[in-house]
Amino acid sequence: MVGWIFAGLCGLLLCLLSLPVVLQAEYNGELTVWVRYFFLRYQVFPRPPGEEKPPEEKKPKPPQEEKPKKPQKEKPSAGELFALGKELLEGLWPPVRWLLKTVVFYDIFFGMRVAEDDAAQTAISCGRYNAAAFGICGFLENLFQLKRVKISVFPDFTQEESAVCFCGKVRVIPLAALAAGLAILVALLVKLLPLFLRKGKKEGPHKPKESTQQNKGGVTI
Repeated sequence: MVGWIFAGLCGLLLCLLSLPVVLQAEYNGELTVWVRYFFLRYQVFPRPPGEEKPPEEKKPKPPQEEKPKKPQKEKPSAGELFALGKELLEGLWPPVRWLLKTVVFYDIFFGMRVAEDDAAQTAISCGRYNAAAFGICGFLENLFQLKRVKISVFPDFTQEESAVCFCGKVRVIPLAALAAGLAILVALLVKLLPLFLRKGKKEGPHKPKESTQQNKGGVTI
């Protein structure tokens, strides 16, 4: 009976972790952010009125006693740090890429009305903003999953100021993110454990050499 209850709880937990967490953002002069999980929805920014906490009064900190300085250890050289970073990057990149691919950006819309002082400057700025928007979109597509993306950057020769609007959603499945995080942790341990073992062998305790002295009678001390 206890086994069935435990199996049911594990199944319920897996089902809850398999439900996506959705972050939704909109900007049209003001930024609004919501978080949705299952049928629950919570506004993250701006905070609803009445939820803002009053500022806490800072208490004066008691004077701290100066601690004796510890002898500084030898810092690794730039070459050693570069080699370590390269080795960690090669080992961690596959699980990190898997973690990034669990994040899905979808229903993305970016609209921008470009308006400058004159028509020539408006056309040039519109081309630059178009290139920047599609370049950022391509960069994000290499890291994350992008679905249903629409970009609209157009010139407006009748207005004096530019305007931007944006809306989009980000979806993450907690179970997939936890699995990817566990893979990152395992890969990190696989890479760092041999380094710590080698370092421990190098810094192992050295036995002091026994000094032998002879007195005048030839007796070894």
